[in-house]
Amino acid sequence: MSQRPQSAVNSVLEPRATNALTGLWNAICRRDVLSGSVAFTNILSKFLPVLLSGIPFKSTQTWRTHQICAWNSVGILSVMIIVLVAYMWRARWPEMPVPPDSLLGAMYYVCDSYMLKDFERLSLLSAPERDRRVKRMARRYRFGWITGVSGRTRIGCDYAEGGQGFELRSLAVAGFGVGGAAKPK
Repeated sequence: MSQRPQSAVNSVLEPRATNALTGLWNAICRRDVLSGSVAFTNILSKFLPVLLSGIPFKSTQTWRTHQICAWNSVGILSVMIIVLVAYMWRARWPEMPVPPDSLLGAMYYVCDSYMLKDFERLSLLSAPERDRRVKRMARRYRFGWITGVSGRTRIGCDYAEGGQGFELRSLAVAGFGVGGAAKPK
């Protein structure tokens, strides 16, 4: 969101991954190589303790088992190092004064933004109905320096600049005519 404005599906409605498998699935659906490779290495890391426990050679195991555990551990650690080095300088993280993974952090970034007016009574709806209405608003959201309702400039999440974040393919989204929807980018 800090690089370019995103639609509601890719920003405010984005589900948070609770584990590596859901993170990998979300990354595949969004075609996000960075998140996908990190989630994949996270899945590989789950097998690493079992493989590392087979490396010290014992009289109760075969030489072949020792070799399989040792080389698979080396392979997994190599993949992890490659992903780390490859994305160390590629990922650009915006300046974030508060971690966004808590309720306080989420409140910090959305307070004083114009988009709160649109979300005013949506908490009373069911999750599918809420998501449908937010998608139908056809807004685009961004993260970065915003000028809030109070007129102060701060870091936060709000509509994209220009037209309050709308990108229309027809006037049907605004209530005119039949058909049409917001054009996704």
